[in-house]
This record gives sequence, C-alpha cells and structure tokens, in this order.
Amino acid sequence: YHLTKPFTPDQIEKVIAQAMENRVEPLVVPPDVHTLWHPELNAEEIEEMFAGDVEHFQVIIGIFNRTIPEDFATLELAMKEGDWDSARGLAHKLKPSFQMVGLGYMTSNIQDFEQALKLGTDQVLIQQLFNVFAQNVHKALHITVQQEDYFRQTI
Repeated sequence: YHLTKPFTPDQIEKVIAQAMENRVEPLVVPPDVHTLWHPELNAEEIEEMFAGDVEHFQVIIGIFNRTIPEDFATLELAMKEGDWDSARGLAHKLKPSFQMVGLGYMTSNIQDFEQALKLGTDQVLIQQLFNVFAQNVHKALHITVQQEDYFRQTI
C-alpha cells in the first residue's frame, strides 16, 4: 500500500482500511490473566500500554534486553569521563524504555539522576544516584530476561 503526495484524508483512510483487511489479530489476553507477567512487572501498566497484545510486548521486551546493556555501557563511559551532558542525554533516552516494559516505577531514580546531572555541582550525589540507577538497570535486565525466557517456554 502506498500514497503519493499530495493526498487527502479520505485517501489515507482508504489505504488504512485496505491494510487492515488482511491484518492478523494479535493474541489477546483477557484482562484478568496476570500469570503471564513477572511479579515485579507492573501488569496494569503493560496491559494498558499494549491492550493485551502479548506478541507486541514480546518484541518490545526483546528490544529492551538487546539495547539497554549497550546504551548503559555508553552511559557508564560518559560518567567515567565526567561528561555530564552526554550522561544526562543518555539517561533521558533510557527512561521511557523502563516504562515500556512495565518498570515505570524505576523512572523516578532516573529523573533524580538527570536533575543532578543538569545541576552538575554535587559530584558525590551524582555518583550515588548513578549507582542506584546502575542497580536498577541490572535488576530490570534480570526481570526482563526472565520474562523473555518465560515467553519462549510458554507462548
């Protein structure tokens, strides 16, 4: 399906309707089924964000597990070099990833870390907040890798 410019809203609707005709419905999980989720994931957050589309969540959690270690290693390097601007940008980039996998409760630490980096004056506080952030990243990966393994075994 494609459109050439310029196009009208009616043309967009027509193309979307055509594309949806052949769409395979995703696996939908009834709202009362929470046994799919690791106990440390926020099931309500996941179900609200993905509307029961477990396959889409599987893709997102796989991306999280592949990209977070590399992104965090880059952040660690910026911290070692004292590059607060790069570190703040990387922390900001990582923040929504936690929300996407049902770990939104970890983002308050990231916000505190970002704010400390923005001010940049209290290096001890910055390091302490980074250490908490690092612990959260390791904990998050432990949880999400377990979740991904569970999906492989059951779905």
